[in-house]
Amino acid sequence: MSQPESRESLRRRLLPFTGLIPVILMVPVLAFDLYGPAIVLALLSGAAVIAYHVARGQGVTSLDLILLGFAAVNAVLYFGFDNAVLLDHIDAVIYTVLAAHAGWTLLHGEPWTTQFTKRTVSPDAWSLPEFRAVNRFSTKLWAACFAVCDVVALAFGQPVRLYLPILLMVGLAMVSRRLARLYLARHLGVPVDALPAPWNGVAPAA
Repeated sequence: MSQPESRESLRRRLLPFTGLIPVILMVPVLAFDLYGPAIVLALLSGAAVIAYHVARGQGVTSLDLILLGFAAVNAVLYFGFDNAVLLDHIDAVIYTVLAAHAGWTLLHGEPWTTQFTKRTVSPDAWSLPEFRAVNRFSTKLWAACFAVCDVVALAFGQPVRLYLPILLMVGLAMVSRRLARLYLARHLGVPVDALPAPWNGVAPAA
């Protein structure tokens, strides 16, 4: 694989998870009790992620809104009332909300990862039965990941509670496309390298 192709493959793999950037940037800063910079960083990165996807015609996801909303609420509490109650537990609060939200979508409406997968696959694939199936699979992975992150945030002290969840989320983001391809191949009863269109080109990245 050439270097441009390798970069494009990495971009496709990580594109659905740009909404996690505010968490990945903000949580480590909070380890140093830099509440003000952490809030500003979350607001700016959240707004930048939304602007990036809106400019590309990809819309705004629930993850984008949740994290930007958290940052805005914390900005009001901290700068307006000198209250850091949410910031002191922001990691556990975020992971609880994300785990609950992802789990809820398995029972109601579209699976949570559908909104991200639509950014990386052709609209022709959205109505295929395997599209919903692979997104249910991916949503289960992410719901479990957020639940584990929540347990870590509640059960461990620093630095484990801050950095282990980030490693878990980044790790899942890196392997989720491959896991989705493996699931699709098993679901369709074909080898991975024989996946039919539209999955043989750009496979689900959720």
